[in-house]
Amino acid sequence: MATIQMPSFSDEKWYSAKDKEKIFKNFVTSVEKRSLENMTELAYNYYHGHCGFIAHYSKSGFQQEYADSRFLVFLNAFVDVPWYLRANQMDLHKALCEIARQHIDKVVQETKNRLLNREIEQLKALAYRLGYKVVPKDVFDDESEESVLFNVEDNGQLRLIS
Repeated sequence: MATIQMPSFSDEKWYSAKDKEKIFKNFVTSVEKRSLENMTELAYNYYHGHCGFIAHYSKSGFQQEYADSRFLVFLNAFVDVPWYLRANQMDLHKALCEIARQHIDKVVQETKNRLLNREIEQLKALAYRLGYKVVPKDVFDDESEESVLFNVEDNGQLRLIS
């Protein structure tokens, strides 16, 4: 990922400029890793206190809620900012939204690919267990080359599917 320029932050009621820099750096790391695994307590408190997220009772609960493909839900909250958060956006929130908007398309594509690959692996495992092989549908140019499939009826009898 390209080097990201640190915005200049000002001290405000809830956070000093130094704290905002720490949160910003932590957010950038999370976006780069596509994970909240390294989320700091400071960032967690900012997210649930000022970004519209619920607390989930603990930092680890928050991390679990937005783990794996749900990281996209977390990131999208900074792309589609709810109307009630727009009026009071601190400079930090605006900077986080900018980072999220720069990376959302790539994160969406990566998430879709990861989910598709997971489904393909599940399909392969099931097919293998049942004695079948999974191949892309365009492998067979002529449908007559496809192997005959079986269906198990409710009474346990095998039925050929053509």
